[in-house]
Amino acid sequence: MALITTSSRTRVYRIIIAAAAVFMLGPSALSASSTTKTFPVSVTIKPELSLEVNLETGSTMDFGTVLSSNTEPRLSKSIRMDIRVFSNMGSVYEVTHQWVNPLANDSGAQLQDALYFGPSTDAVSTEQTVSLSPVVISSNSRGESLTESVYYQLNVPASQSAGSYEGTLLLTIVPQ
Repeated sequence: MALITTSSRTRVYRIIIAAAAVFMLGPSALSASSTTKTFPVSVTIKPELSLEVNLETGSTMDFGTVLSSNTEPRLSKSIRMDIRVFSNMGSVYEVTHQWVNPLANDSGAQLQDALYFGPSTDAVSTEQTVSLSPVVISSNSRGESLTESVYYQLNVPASQSAGSYEGTLLLTIVPQ
């Protein structure tokens, strides 16, 4: 068994106290004086509300060839549109669609109220046409980013004039 003398004990206590001071107060506890400096910190986060749209058919909403009938309407295939909205603004928004140029052929005949949309491949069953229902999707109450798929489908009226029909559909994010 080792004997610890009073002077050794005092030295051990001083080492323990110094170690505790460094541990609790940091290395500056051993120095004669310390200096602190504060710096303001700032950042600006740019508000962003952006829209990305991807069609399963590429860059054109191409319904292919649809046969018309003199007795009943004909449905096109459905086309899926994936819509991604990024928002860091924290406010409600809607994504709308509208015709810039309605579907028309070279003779000027138009497909009036024939483009339907909805959350499933049977878009016609929603009875929502682009002309009558401008809102495609709405954000939640916090205006968070979202990704949703919407399906578009043509309902070609009976006896629709033949031809290649083209138009332009515009999607827009509208802050509320």
